[in-house]
Amino acid sequence: MTVTSVSEAAKAVVRRNAEEVQGGGGHALYDQLFADDFVDHTPQPGRTPDKAGALELYKVLRAASPTSTR
Repeated sequence: MTVTSVSEAAKAVVRRNAEEVQGGGGHALYDQLFADDFVDHTPQPGRTPDKAGALELYKVLRAASPTSTR
């Protein structure tokens, strides 16, 4: 795999996370995109710096969004 193809693959994962998980509420996809040992280096107050904490933040932000279809 070339550096360019790795870069494009990484961009695709980030895009899917933003569009399908954060924007679309696809929380099952979140489990596929994030490693079990994921570490959030900038956790929000009251959230754990792990995969579960990041997902909880996504859910809270989505629920608070006026455009959310939950």
